Amino acid sequence: MDKNKTVKYYDKYSDETFNIPIYNVEPYELKEKHNRSVYKAIYVSINLLADRPDLNTMPCFQINDVIFEIDRSSYENNLKECITYFTSTEEYEICAKLVLLGNKM
Repeated sequence: MDKNKTVKYYDKYSDETFNIPIYNVEPYELKEKHNRSVYKAIYVSINLLADRPDLNTMPCFQINDVIFEIDRSSYENNLKECITYFTSTEEYEICAKLVLLGNKM
């Protein structure tokens, strides 16, 4: 992952703490400045969610004061966007892992 600050996010439902990247930028600047890092965070969150059938959501990243999560019931769009991104950057190993994660979910 790109060098970013992280924040500890406590999830009261699972009683767990997760380290997630934090971006102190305007939302419109996120893609321009942190595109790869955001997709990597989404990939990590989908991976964690696939390994945790007891959780319905997984924190992904924070923009300023807003936490973004991956939801189990609607992860497919995030998964497809990640595959598209990592295909465009020719990171085929991550793409293969994402396909396997999609099958696991």
